[in-house]
Amino acid sequence: SVTKPVTGLVLGTLVGEGKVRGADQPVGDFVPAWREGAKASLTLADLMTHTSGLGRSAMGSVALYFRRDALAYAANKPLAHPPRTRWVYSNDGVMTLSGVVEAAAGRPLGAVARTNLFDPLCIIDATWAGDRRGHTFGQGDLALRPIDLAKLGQLTLDDGRWRGRQVVPTAW
Repeated sequence: SVTKPVTGLVLGTLVGEGKVRGADQPVGDFVPAWREGAKASLTLADLMTHTSGLGRSAMGSVALYFRRDALAYAANKPLAHPPRTRWVYSNDGVMTLSGVVEAAAGRPLGAVARTNLFDPLCIIDATWAGDRRGHTFGQGDLALRPIDLAKLGQLTLDDGRWRGRQVVPTAW
């Protein structure tokens, strides 16, 4: 689950680039399947805070790993609850954020993380798995060294700055 906040930081770098407006932006701006029905009201914040209404899979994130296209699987899951009525830990929601990053940047989450986050912090030994379609698993499977996790923690403590460079907007 350390991966989830890293997905959020990468999303924040896209806010800094102007490719994403902010946490209140509708998911449907990036994921066509979320433009109608109850999902149309959902925002990026709803996915990041696990309040989207998506249910928790009995198998956790394991079901995502067996899909050829984990992104399509996650994005097409029905809501189990009305949006913003309860907190439910949702790997499918964070996988959907991977698709948001991909749609906004035109590249998979892992590639965006490399250029926008890892390279500026000199994180050179990161591996991040994905599905057979090339979508990065936004909810898990990021391997980092402890020193690199500490760099991400320091970046967060320093309001998104690393060695004088604003990597993630302070407001994010």
